[in-house]
Amino acid sequence: MSVGFLRSVFAGAYLTEINELSQVVQRKWSTPAVIKWRYNPTNAPANIETIITSAFNAWATHSSVNFDHEFHGTTLASGPSKNGYTDFFFNVDFPSQGFDSNLIAIAFLNGSLSGARISASNVRLSEGDVLMNPALEEFWKTEGITAATDLDVQEILTHEIGHVLGLGHSFLIDAMMYPGKPQPSTPELGLFRFPKRTLAQDDLSWVSKMHPDRSARSSYARIEGRVLYDGSPYVGAHVIAMKVDEDDLTYPFSNDNADLLVRGLKNVSAFSELGGKFSIDYLEPGQYKIVVQNGKSFLEFSLANVNGFLGSAQSPGTFPLDVYRSPYCSTGSGFSSTSFVDGISASATFLLSGNQSICNLEFYGQAPSGRCARAASLKGSSCGGGGCSLRSNPDFDYNQNMRSYLGTILFIVGSIIIMLSLKSSLVNRGTPKRNRPPR
Repeated sequence: MSVGFLRSVFAGAYLTEINELSQVVQRKWSTPAVIKWRYNPTNAPANIETIITSAFNAWATHSSVNFDHEFHGTTLASGPSKNGYTDFFFNVDFPSQGFDSNLIAIAFLNGSLSGARISASNVRLSEGDVLMNPALEEFWKTEGITAATDLDVQEILTHEIGHVLGLGHSFLIDAMMYPGKPQPSTPELGLFRFPKRTLAQDDLSWVSKMHPDRSARSSYARIEGRVLYDGSPYVGAHVIAMKVDEDDLTYPFSNDNADLLVRGLKNVSAFSELGGKFSIDYLEPGQYKIVVQNGKSFLEFSLANVNGFLGSAQSPGTFPLDVYRSPYCSTGSGFSSTSFVDGISASATFLLSGNQSICNLEFYGQAPSGRCARAASLKGSSCGGGGCSLRSNPDFDYNQNMRSYLGTILFIVGSIIIMLSLKSSLVNRGTPKRNRPPR
């Protein structure tokens, strides 16, 4: 039996959920994790062992990540179950499992077929089974990837392994954990990279946070703060650290609904959660601008596609598109697609080195008259306690006399007893219907 206490929740790309007792929990492995995997050879693509190994290695072969994966041969198991192994299946009929035949792939953590809320006794991850939909076998490709719409088996399995590791979805379109594949009719099709077999920094940052190699932590930077709307903490805003000193950074808007699509392999984002807090970790050193946008809908996705907690806990109201300015006092008007470029040009740029943190960033939507966000501060190491020292740097003096509206609030999300059991639940329902490939 393992007992733990959950003191804060950062939704970000974590698989954060609401359990059967209405408590907020994160699904995570004991560290360092050792993932034992097998595959059922029936209907499996050629060279599948090599493909799965490459998919695991996309996550494992980074200096900031610490987990192991072990191949344990093939299995004759007929479907997902809790047996201590992460099994891969290519022959399981989706309708027989209660899922639509249009889904591309699904992942079960702890091998569950249940769609109920997770139990308080089954928070700790111990395995995950991955199913690719055999009804779409004719569209599977293992080489010769020529379009973003191709169902690249290695990309799909790399994405699902991300769920096995404990990650949810991301709204950064370059991320491996983006929720789905585009269709040929997707207006933004030309913005999607292919082949997508390597991680973006967003993926790497979140897997490093979930499976950290502590020795590498000091090489990276961190940003944290909170989002408020009409004076109250806001859950469900999408906060993006845009690395502006990268050649591949672009921020176009979608053709149909004016969503901001931030592109670039070095960007990292998070969603504001309880208390409006957000934390963006494992940022590569460099120059950043911070953007916040409405996270309730993005292209054809929603917060429910990110994780269960955000889908159920999102705040009312729509947070306006905004950037962090200096000094910052939001009117709640935000930016439009035509004014955003000017807004970015006038926004604050943060120069971060390894083992530095930007603390107390605040975004206000619909700010009460005369109320401004507190000033940001640059610190060595992490924010908060633990001997973190404030460094003197005039570039980060954002009107230190500015009045803080709500002050510092300690949000404690209760304590949760974590016990390993045979109970488990479905945490990823797979890729949405919109991503069915053309027939």
